[in-house]
Parts: sequence; C-alpha cells; structure tokens
Amino acid sequence: MLALAASGTALPTGYMENRGQMMDQNGQPNHAVRYLLHRPGLNLQLRDDGFSYDVYALEREALPASDPEAPFDRNAERGLSTYLLHRIDVRWNGTAATRIEAEGPSTEHLGFVGPHGTVEGVRHYARVTYQEITPGIDLVFQLDPEGMPKYDVVVRPGGDISALRLRYQGADGLSLVEGALQIGTRHGPFVERIPVSHVLGGPVVDCHFVLHDDNTVGFSTPTIPAGATLVIDPWLGWGTYMGGSEWDAGLALASNAGGLYMAGETSSPITLATSGAHQADLAGSIDAFLARFDLDGTRLWCTYLGGNGDESAQGVAVDGARVYIGGKGTSTEGLATPGTHQTEARGGGDAFLASFTLEGQLQWFTWFGGAMQDVIHGVATANGRVHVVGWTESPTDIATAGAPQESLGGWSDAFLATFRDNGTLLRATYQGGASLDIGHGIAVEGDRIVTTGWTGSTSGMTTAGVHQGFYGGTLDAYLACHDTTGNLLWSTYYGGGLAERGYAVTLRGGVIHLGGATESGQYIATPGVHQPQHGGGGWDGFIARFTANGERVWGSYYGGYDTDLVFAMAAERDGVYATGSTSSVFVMGGEAVHQPHFAGGHTDAFVARFGNAGQRLWGTFYGGHLGDQGLGLVSRDDAVYMAGYTGSTTLISTPGAHQTITAGNVDALLARFSAGTVGVFAHQAPEHELTIHPNPASSLTTVTHTMTDAGTVHWSLTDATGAVLREGNAVANGTWTLQLDVSELAAGTYTIQMHSDRGIGSQRLVVAR
Repeated sequence: MLALAASGTALPTGYMENRGQMMDQNGQPNHAVRYLLHRPGLNLQLRDDGFSYDVYALEREALPASDPEAPFDRNAERGLSTYLLHRIDVRWNGTAATRIEAEGPSTEHLGFVGPHGTVEGVRHYARVTYQEITPGIDLVFQLDPEGMPKYDVVVRPGGDISALRLRYQGADGLSLVEGALQIGTRHGPFVERIPVSHVLGGPVVDCHFVLHDDNTVGFSTPTIPAGATLVIDPWLGWGTYMGGSEWDAGLALASNAGGLYMAGETSSPITLATSGAHQADLAGSIDAFLARFDLDGTRLWCTYLGGNGDESAQGVAVDGARVYIGGKGTSTEGLATPGTHQTEARGGGDAFLASFTLEGQLQWFTWFGGAMQDVIHGVATANGRVHVVGWTESPTDIATAGAPQESLGGWSDAFLATFRDNGTLLRATYQGGASLDIGHGIAVEGDRIVTTGWTGSTSGMTTAGVHQGFYGGTLDAYLACHDTTGNLLWSTYYGGGLAERGYAVTLRGGVIHLGGATESGQYIATPGVHQPQHGGGGWDGFIARFTANGERVWGSYYGGYDTDLVFAMAAERDGVYATGSTSSVFVMGGEAVHQPHFAGGHTDAFVARFGNAGQRLWGTFYGGHLGDQGLGLVSRDDAVYMAGYTGSTTLISTPGAHQTITAGNVDALLARFSAGTVGVFAHQAPEHELTIHPNPASSLTTVTHTMTDAGTVHWSLTDATGAVLREGNAVANGTWTLQLDVSELAAGTYTIQMHSDRGIGSQRLVVAR
C-alpha cells in the first residue's frame, strides 16, 4: 500500500484518514484502508476487518571496496536500492466493527496530488476506536508518548476477554518471550509489549498474552467484578503546550459540556490571541488571558485581557451562558466597563472580576478593592450569582453593611464577595483575625459556599463545635462554610505544630474535600488512609474529607522525601482528583500509569485519584526535564483535565495536539487523562528500600538495597531527562549492595531505581564535582 507524498508538508504525526489519496500496488485507489500511521520502518494500516503491520527495510547495493568515495560518501544514493517489505495482517474472531470512530483531529489539513487528481482536507487523528469487534469489546489505537502506535483492549460489562482471539497472518512464527509477544519477520522479531490492565476506577489486574494451539493470540485475566470495565494498556489522552515567546502560565481551569476554559497570565506579545478575539494584542508587560478548548484539545479561541499595567487571572468559572475570570491588576485605564460595581482602580493593586460570553467576547469588567492590595484567587458561580474569594490589605471598600465581619482584622484578611451577573456587588465580608489571613479556594453547591486558605491569626477564625478549634502552629489552613446570603455557618482550623496552607476545596453531594500543603507531622492524617504519615520532605501535600457540617471523615498526607504541594482538586462521584507539583522522585507515581517516574528538573506536575475512603486509586507524574506545575483541575464524565505551566521541552505534548512544541521559556500546558485508563498504583507500599552513600558523590558510591522477599530485581540509573545510562539485573534476598562509579558522569541529579514484581523503589543521587 502506497501513500502519495503530501504537497508542501511533512508526513502527518497521527493516524491519517484515507479520503482517496492512498493507492494499492497497481496504482488504484485503496479504499480498504481507513487510516494509516507511518513511522520509520513501519506502516500501520487500519481497515474495517482488522489491521496490518508493514515492516520494511532499505537494502542498498554495496559499493566496491576500491571506490575511493566509499568510506566518505555515506549518504550517496549509489547502486541499486531495494525496499524489503514484510506484511502481517491481524484479524479478530468476530465481525467487522460496528463503527470506526476517530478522535483528536489535527488542525492542519493536508493536500495530495496523484494520478487520479488532487485530494484536499486530509487530517490525522490521535486516536481511532473500533467499536464492538466482539460483543462488549472495543479496540482503541493511540500513540504512546514517543509517538509510536499502541492499542488498548477495552472490555465493557458483558464482554468476555477470554473469547477474543487475534490471528496474525503472514508472521514468521509467534512466541512469548518473558510475557511479551514476539512476531517473526524477515527483518527480525517485532515485539508487542506486555499489556498493563486494570478495572476502570479499580485495581490493577494481572493480564497476560496467551498463545493458543491454533496460533491465535488471546488474553488471560482473573475474574472481573460484575458491571466493571477492564482496560488493557492505559495512557495519557492528550497534552498540549499553549504559549508564545515569553512567559505563559495556565493558573485556573473550568469546564462545561461545551469545553474547557483556561485562565492565566502571559507576557508573550504574539501567537496567543485568535482572530476576532476581544483583545488581540498584549497591552502591558503581563496580561491575563482566557482560552477555550474543546474536550478533544482543539483550541477554539483565546484572548488577552489587560490594560496599561499588569493583570493576572487567578480563578475561572463557567455557567450556561458566561465565563467569569477573577484575579489582580495594576492598570489605571482601559478595562472597567460602565455600570459595574467599581469602574476605577483605587490603588495598591486591585482585584478584578470580568464576564465573557462563551465565544470570548467581554460583557463587563469591574475592579474590587480599596487603597491597599487586593487579590481574587478563586471564582465559583451558581444560580446567576458569582462568588469570589481572595485577600485584602484594604481597611475600607470591601465589606458591605451588615456583613458577618465589617472591619479588617489584621495585616491582611481573607474576603468572600458575591456579585450579580451584571457585575454589581451584592454582598461582601472580611474573614480574618489579628494577623495574616489569605483566602484561596472556593466551591459552591445549592445554598452552601465553602472557602479555604491559610491564617496566622490565633483567634477569630473558628466557630464553636468544629473539627479543630485551636490554632496549631506558625500558619494553619482554614475551612469555612457560608450560606448564599453571606452568613457564616462554621469555620475550622486545619493544621499541626508547623505551617499549613489550604489551596483547594471541592463541594459535591454535600461532601467537602480540602487540599493543600503541610509541614506538620501531626493532626493531618487519620489511620487507614493512603498515607498516614508525613513523607519526609519539608512540605507534603494533604487531602482531607469533611461532611457538610464540618466533621472530618479522613485525612491523608500525599508526598515523598522532597517538596510536594496540592494546588487544585476536582470532585467526582466516588472520590476526588488532585494535582500540584512535586520534587519527590518516587511515591507520586506508580505502575500502570502514564508517567511512573520523576522526569527530572526542579519539579514535575502530578495527577492522582483518591477514593471515598482515602485510598489512592492511581497517581502519575506529568513533566519533563525542567520545571512543571499542575494548577487547575476539572473532572468531566470519564476524564480529568489538568492545566498548569511548564519549562520542559519534552514529555508534555502528544502528536496532533494544538501546540506540540514549546514556543518560549515557559508555556501554559493543558492535558487530558482518562479517569480509569491512566492506571492505578499496583502496590500501595513499595517493598524496596534504598540508601545511597556517599550522596552527593564524586567517584564511587554504594547503593544499599533491601527487599522483604527473594526475587529478581532490575536496577537502572537515569539522568534528569529520564534516559537510562546504566542498568542490570540481580537476584535479591534481604539486603545487598551495588557499587557505582560515577566519576565519568557530569555534575547533576540522577535517579537510582529498583523494580521487581514486588514494587518500585527510587532514590535521588547527586553527582558533585
């Protein structure tokens, strides 16, 4: 099967649709092929009744040894060149799929010129699904993080995985080597890796290839619970950069059925705004931005929002007709609209709130603040009202008459304010004591508004009969609940003997989840949760569950031996998702996830899913070789979406994404993970313990490894990009040592990892010179 060269463009990076441009060996249109993926040495054809691997190699006639150019002209097309092709057809033991559906289309359209005319409008796709290849079973073709093809087998309730058989026709033999399927070709073996499988929203299951006597390939799994969905081989759905030549950061994320709304800040003067946007150009040194994506990652529009000063959007919310963003700004002209609450900035940097249509046109903009500094951090909307939380240093122009707290209590106070959908203020109140108080997160449901932040005030922040009425340390997180008329119902501290910060809060079905960061070793976690003890770093993330009345149900740390922070959360029916940043090289990822390991640099973003009882269902790193942060999170249907920013040039975007390469020093990022197909942590407690001494090291260092049971261990040494520099296998039983010579390694940070069927252990190694 031959695909003609595209006119004026490179080969597509995903599965290319066939609109008549593909030809067979006789030069005739090949309509049997629906999609094609081309990679060096491999073509993957997707047809109605199966798929095919075309494995090929280029053989050139050797130049005579006496030819004086032979050792030098290595790229010359001399002599006879022959393509050696080996085709393997794979079919299943059912009928043709009831439907083939492609998702994640490219924004670019390709054109092809061939013997039968010109074909325009050809796109490539990130994902192609064969639905119902046998009853209850789908086959999903995707791309791995390196852009190579992979397929998932999705077994829905009622499907029987043991009944599925794949027949490989044309292979020079099939065999199972250490659980992987080895397919013989004339160019050598072609290998399909061992599938990683789990029940959707549940634990990892032990899935294996099975080679049957009739030379067909199947799958073997334990019994799947009734009504569960099995996914074999999970991965990241999609990821994209968004940014220009300078600084761009996604700081908040909201969603509705029509898509995703990312807000943040930018200093990039070009490439951000789309045609017809409310504000096409950067107005200050830093402007706020608002962008809308569809749920498949296609950007629909993006606009700047800024005046002659600096603006940053910190929070975003969406309802059926409007998108609201809130933040902080210093501009003195060009932003506020007539008839809103405050049309002029009052000094010191004011908070702002703005309303846009779902198509990105500004409806209104209002300032909110007094003579000192004021910031909105969180925005929520319900029933035609917009609720915002933040903090202020201003002693006037914040609270409305009759508010629960009409006066500034200390250096700074948190505030809660409610606006009408026309930009006028309905009510507002301070919340704070005699010291520093910062409001950060907000959620609303029905007639309840919950907020969180942190406080240095030893009084004035709690009500009677709550979870924690005493002040714990140098800073405490707080959690407060108001009704929608502004009355404070209850408020509690949350913290131990050191410092805590409350960054995020969710409210769904009357259940509250609180997330943030802690330095304390007590008063945070409860027994039986994912992580009942502090991980050992300066800061650990934490997640806690409360009832609607403020009673704590459970609390868990979330972190390793370095700094870990929970910045955002998203509620779901059976638990909560969390995202943030981590410098810990293990604990935050596991097996059967998109990114099990820390990629390097200062921080990686992470995404994790927790169940109703405080157990972690899965956790994954998400980052490259530099700094990465997760700052916004929403859950929709069977997916979770994360926004943030990154300085990494690799391991962020997927083929066919809106923006596949970084455009500046730091870009915003947006990614989709399937709620069940990200994977889960196979072992709640790693069975490996590692120590490295000396560390830092300059020449020889010794890794001491302890494993509770005997078994084969694979060890590896990776650099900050994740590249494997050294590796090997050993049989361990108890404690053993590995001596490494690092004298030839450049100064920097590396990772030692031990992996066996008992779990994963990792430790950071610093090479100093």
